[in-house]
Amino acid sequence: MKVSATFFLALMISGSTAVASTELFGPEDALCFPNKDPSFKKAIPVLGGLALKKGACQGMSAIVSAFQERVEFSPQAEKISTNALKRQIKDLLQSYRRGCPLQSIQISGFANLRELCESHRQFFIRQSLLNNADIAIHEVAQVLIDFLVHKQKPIQKAKDQEDLARTIRMFQELLAQGQKPLILTYSHVRTVLGVDVSTSTSGQKIYVLWLYDSNPNGLQRFEVKLDAAGLPALGQPKFWNATPDRGC
Repeated sequence: MKVSATFFLALMISGSTAVASTELFGPEDALCFPNKDPSFKKAIPVLGGLALKKGACQGMSAIVSAFQERVEFSPQAEKISTNALKRQIKDLLQSYRRGCPLQSIQISGFANLRELCESHRQFFIRQSLLNNADIAIHEVAQVLIDFLVHKQKPIQKAKDQEDLARTIRMFQELLAQGQKPLILTYSHVRTVLGVDVSTSTSGQKIYVLWLYDSNPNGLQRFEVKLDAAGLPALGQPKFWNATPDRGC
């Protein structure tokens, strides 16, 4: 479906987007290890060795997305057994990868993801590496040809503007449904926590995407400039939707 500039501008003006701010994501919402952590290789030698070179961004971002979407913490409740907890988290991540309808689970005895991760660090490293490979094989592979054609090159065609507009619209729709989509830029995947409409210091309309980024392991700001017609402007790199949705 072709995305008209008029339709995209209407979305921008209507404010039909989930909005995130720095108040909605803090250090406690991130994982407890950095991307390319030296212990990756010990956790799973082959996948870990590859992740030491290329990173495990899509795996780490997938975990953060799943927890943002589907987990409520009950720190005052009694902890369940370690085996039961690990099974609960594996089921959660499988449900996330399949794109199953959102359904919150309760994790008892912990206050947030970082605290949970610190108590089960090697388990979360393994899950990051496994999810990293899984999303690369499925979601990243779906756009691989376009990804390799564009890489970091600035877009020059109207079709690419429409593709970016469609991707942002998809992010808005997913956010409105309570999901936290994944954005693929060249050689990097991050979690979209929300979208704001703003104006740059030069007066240009922009979209601000608030992202969880595994490299600083925290919140990042990502700007998309708009042209006079309200479409993503030419001259900026392309990005893609990498959110798992394989049919539940």
